[in-house]
Amino acid sequence: MKKYFLSIFIVTSLIIFFGCKPIELPKDDKLNSSNTSEKTDTSEKTDTSEKTDTSDKTDTSDKTDTSNNDMIIALPEIPLGKNEFETAFEAVDKMKSGVNLGNGFDSNSFNEENFLNGKEGWIVEYSKGTPQDFETAWGQPATTKELIQGIKKAGFNAIRVPVTWAEHINFDSGNIDNAWMNRVQQVVDWIIEEDMYCLLNTHHDGGTEGWVEASYRAFEKYKFVYSKLYTNIAEHFKDYSEKLILCGTNEMISANDNWGNGNEEAIDTVNKWNQLFVNSVRSTGGYNASRNLLVGTYVCSTEKSDLTNFIKPKDNYDNHLIMEVHIYSPKGFVWSQENWINDWGTEWKSYWENQIIEEFNRVKKYADDDGMPVIIGEWGTLSRRFPGKNEDGTQKWDSTTDQEGAKFTSFFIKESRNRGFTSFYWDTQEIIDRATGNITSPKMVQGLCNNY
Repeated sequence: MKKYFLSIFIVTSLIIFFGCKPIELPKDDKLNSSNTSEKTDTSEKTDTSEKTDTSDKTDTSDKTDTSNNDMIIALPEIPLGKNEFETAFEAVDKMKSGVNLGNGFDSNSFNEENFLNGKEGWIVEYSKGTPQDFETAWGQPATTKELIQGIKKAGFNAIRVPVTWAEHINFDSGNIDNAWMNRVQQVVDWIIEEDMYCLLNTHHDGGTEGWVEASYRAFEKYKFVYSKLYTNIAEHFKDYSEKLILCGTNEMISANDNWGNGNEEAIDTVNKWNQLFVNSVRSTGGYNASRNLLVGTYVCSTEKSDLTNFIKPKDNYDNHLIMEVHIYSPKGFVWSQENWINDWGTEWKSYWENQIIEEFNRVKKYADDDGMPVIIGEWGTLSRRFPGKNEDGTQKWDSTTDQEGAKFTSFFIKESRNRGFTSFYWDTQEIIDRATGNITSPKMVQGLCNNY
């Protein structure tokens, strides 16, 4: 937001209208605290006894520019100085290279159609439905403190924790299952204790089978529970330091599952979801008043139309919003699962280099126009499983594969950092053994951590 509300009358009216209370800043000694002494029940923090109709708060009757609507929540100004977190640009600059804990907390069996018909997902059906049952459902071992320490030792200073909340929330109240929240908090705490940045999002709540869809139907149906979910998450982590960055929903997609070049309705509702996310977090006060937040384009796309139509959410404090995009390029290397070594070769291909540079420059242009730094929340070799198996059936990693992959990671990181981006490699044990924290592709990791 480029200017503050100056009229006391307007501020007071908006606070009363939205039910917001003036922010009461925590004491200074909480700034660097992970606040792990109590795993607070989020259901007690957010009063959901009255399910207020939120349609009055977010008018979606027409396809207007969301920067001109009345979705912004009024918040009092916080004092400058040590009580204000570092700016978004400062945070992104300090985050040199990051990695995703892919297919862990984002594992789920949610399907909106089944949910609406009262059918539980397969994880609940075939297990006890514990946090570990979900966390390991897609083949990854449960995250350990040793893994986080191994990632830090490898040279990373930031970790993105993708979390799917759909099967762990009450869709009437937005309250979160205590066991699930406590397990997520445990991992967040391990990351913060290592003095690393932690990005925490809602993951497959968006996407092809999620409930946070880029459509007017979904926005009208779920905007209340969406706001409550983020209010509860923000309340739970309210006293955490600036090392924790809360993120909007991952890859929100249209009803027709169009990956890129979203239509008018899809773009408009993504902008509305983003604004509602910012409002909900900011309304909780405390350090969330100036916490850096991450908001994505339509499906986190880098297509020109999706970047052009992305609207930076209004905010009561300047320089605390970050743009998120995902880049899985060059496609000839990232997506190919056969003959990829022949395609990549032992020498760098200039057309792949140019493809990455063109995409980076396009993102840079539009982010600069919005006055926002950029985080590439996902990139990497995606579903690639390099050829070969060991005798015990585990993945084989040979030096040629590692060497060729290092060309990719080195160039990607160098060029992204030259533009001020921070990138989070999507890993499902391509580069790090999640059971031990040991590095499986040392040259690729060197490219990830030594080129900025």
